[in-house]
Amino acid sequence: MDNKVSYALVGLFVIILGSTLIASTLWLVTSREQKVYDTYQAYMKESVSGLNKNAPVKYRGVEVGQVRDISLVPERPEEVRLLLNIEQGTPIKQDSLATLVTQGLTGLAYVEITGGSRDAPYLEREEGRIYREIKTKPSLLVRIDSAISLLLQKFQDVSGVADTLLASLNRVADTANSVLSPENRLAITHILNNLDTLSRVTVAHANTLDQSFVNIAVTLENTAKISGQVPSLFAQLERTLAVTERTLTNAEPAVNAVTQAADTVTHTAKAADTLIEVSQQGFGKTAQTIAD
Repeated sequence: MDNKVSYALVGLFVIILGSTLIASTLWLVTSREQKVYDTYQAYMKESVSGLNKNAPVKYRGVEVGQVRDISLVPERPEEVRLLLNIEQGTPIKQDSLATLVTQGLTGLAYVEITGGSRDAPYLEREEGRIYREIKTKPSLLVRIDSAISLLLQKFQDVSGVADTLLASLNRVADTANSVLSPENRLAITHILNNLDTLSRVTVAHANTLDQSFVNIAVTLENTAKISGQVPSLFAQLERTLAVTERTLTNAEPAVNAVTQAADTVTHTAKAADTLIEVSQQGFGKTAQTIAD
């Protein structure tokens, strides 16, 4: 009798538990089906390893949908297209960004949507597209990898600069060794001795040098005074030239008269010479006639 009661209780418990599970499942399915989703697309430029269909889509950490599809696009081979079912009413703005997030050690991933400032307009479907497209940004792992690669590149650049610097230092050391050869050291010693001699001579003739500097200063001062008088001298010279020019202009008629008188005297002298010559010829003929 007791065994039959126990079996009945166990059976009743199993029935109640099964009914509860079935009811919970139906409630969850029904509540999910009652939600309305909008489909968005996003293109990832990195590996989506660990991301599966129905993976969560979270908006600032709150689950708002699931990954509907993951596929490749022949026209954009460097990218992976994600179709995301997101609950209606989720504030997806034009500045919202989708990022791939990996969960700890499991390697599973989900899509995190960030951004969406208050004043930004809501994301609209572009003409010719089926779905609205959410912009993406690299995941944390990709950013870390890029930063490490950049750091290594910088380190290589620094290493190259260090090698160049060491080579330059070696050349400087070689040059210093050549400069400090025994012949050059002897020449430098000779130059230093000459400088020492020049210094001693300068000190010995300091008074003479001081007087020379004083004379130079006086000469420069006199030159400055003479330079100050030069403009007045030029002005006086210009006035003298102007007076001379006027005098020559006024004397021009007199000079012309003298020139004409000289020409007249010249003509008169030539006429007198002709007359004398004719007279001499006449006297010669007369004397010859008398002699005959």
